[in-house]
Amino acid sequence: MTKIFIATIFAVLFVNSLFGQDLIVTSKGDSINCKITKERDDFIYFTFLVDQEIRETLLQKSDVKTFSKDYFSQSLIPSDYRSPGKNYEKIRISVNGGYSYRFAKISESVPSEYRDYMKKLKSGNHFSIDASYFLNESIGLGIKYSQFNSKEDFGTVNYDFDQDGRIDVGQMNDNMTISFIGPLVASYIPSANKKNALFSNIAIGLLSYKDVGTMIIPVVLKGSTLGLVGDVGYQIGIAKNLSVAFTLSYTLGMLSKVEQTVNGYTNTIELDDDNRENLGRIDFSVGLVFHK
Repeated sequence: MTKIFIATIFAVLFVNSLFGQDLIVTSKGDSINCKITKERDDFIYFTFLVDQEIRETLLQKSDVKTFSKDYFSQSLIPSDYRSPGKNYEKIRISVNGGYSYRFAKISESVPSEYRDYMKKLKSGNHFSIDASYFLNESIGLGIKYSQFNSKEDFGTVNYDFDQDGRIDVGQMNDNMTISFIGPLVASYIPSANKKNALFSNIAIGLLSYKDVGTMIIPVVLKGSTLGLVGDVGYQIGIAKNLSVAFTLSYTLGMLSKVEQTVNGYTNTIELDDDNRENLGRIDFSVGLVFHK
């Protein structure tokens, strides 16, 4: 009896080792030798071998004519293969930079001779650093820092700075910085070969404004508000743990008050609804992504 029992066990193990590969027949009549990893109401997820490379994908059930588990006697997928979905990259750090454009309208109160100068100040450059830890293959939490810079020099201006009828002569220039820091939620959709990915981020945090300039005399403006930043982009793998990313971003925020410092004296200026400083902008960037 014991020998028969042991023989039966070995027979079962032998049979199970033979039938390790599944079959999917599509509605077009194509046969796929694969390993079905998950079955949902609308989709079938599976792993298959093509050109000596293991890939993972899915099919809508409406595109599947029939499927059979343990159909083939020999598996093409190594027994020690681990799905990237179960062994996903948990850390993502990106450094980006590029062109930025502030989309705020120029106030009608700005004199015509200064409007071109103000338009130039709306364009600038930026850089950003993101660090995320992924809870699963698709969702991560992290932190974002970004900084916008714009610098212009108008040259010599003639202006009645004290509003006393006497024309003052001096320089006009601006060196503007808008910074953001805050937590982010990251979304990540890898391609079928896991080398590329579509990604998006959304972050909310502190948006800071500083303009160190001169209008006849040195003037510094500072302020901060709640800001919102969103990214969407696509990354292309160029090495095992390194990708190049192309990103479109937006930043939203409005300043309702600023601190103005002139000749060492600082006062707070409350801005009404018509004169609030719009810090919104669009960024176009290229960067490197480290992921592991």
